[in-house]
Amino acid sequence: MSKATHHHVRITTIAAAAAIALATALAAAGTVPAATPRATPVVFDYWHGSHFSTHLYGAIRPTWLGGSFGPAINELRWQSWGSGSASGEGEIFQTTCQPCRVAIQFSGTTRSHGSLYFDRERITDYLGRSAYTQRLHWSWSSRNYV
Repeated sequence: MSKATHHHVRITTIAAAAAIALATALAAAGTVPAATPRATPVVFDYWHGSHFSTHLYGAIRPTWLGGSFGPAINELRWQSWGSGSASGEGEIFQTTCQPCRVAIQFSGTTRSHGSLYFDRERITDYLGRSAYTQRLHWSWSSRNYV
């Protein structure tokens, strides 16, 4: 065996031993990564940043959120975003107040059309001391929360 071949075999053996040791340690600690990563749910949106798009896309923690018509919710700050729900607050400009503070919650994940997405949206509009809550469901036919 040549000196170069011997060196290559030795490096390969060391790398394989290190990989086996790491896998064994992870398995013992109970932290072996899953074979397929769990997808994070998205919300469907027509806004890319602060710009309206003609194409719908799935977004995680968007800073602007809106359908194909009507005002968008902007300045979104998310308190949580998990596998079963998401909640945050933002602003929307309406004739009754400019801007109006809103709370937004998503829940009910569904897998369809190649995406895991939140299919229920709840928006609470804070108008003075009263609050108006709107509960919506995702509709593929209208491509919006209705």
